[in-house]
Parts: sequence; structure tokens; C-alpha cells
Amino acid sequence: MNEHQPTEPQPLAPEPFPATPHPDSPTEPTEPIDPHQPDDPSEPIPPVPAPSTPNHPDPFFPSAPQVI
Repeated sequence: MNEHQPTEPQPLAPEPFPATPHPDSPTEPTEPIDPHQPDDPSEPIPPVPAPSTPNHPDPFFPSAPQVI
């Protein structure tokens, strides 16, 4: 007998979303929402902050010797 083969078939997981809409639900088209789009287009996008430099050297990545 193979120990790695399951003895009982595993039940299939149900689909999280039905393929067809429910008959009672309205079928009006909805505009997809982009999560990266700002709420107000006139609002300026804040600039990306500059990466901060560590105050102490990293022991795992020591700084290279200065080349003259």
C-alpha cells in the first residue's frame, strides 16, 4: 500500500464566486474599482520620500574599503 496516496478522495472546495449571477440580483454593469487610483483626481500625489540611511553600519554588509 502506498502511504503517500490518500485513502479517501478529498472533497473539492466550492467556488468562492458563482459563475452566473443570482437571478434575484440586479444585472447592472459595475465599473471596476482600481485600488491604486486616488479618490480625487485633482488632489496632488505626494512625492516618494527618500530612503533613510542607517545611523550604524550593517554588520552583515560591511562598507567597502575606500579606493584611491
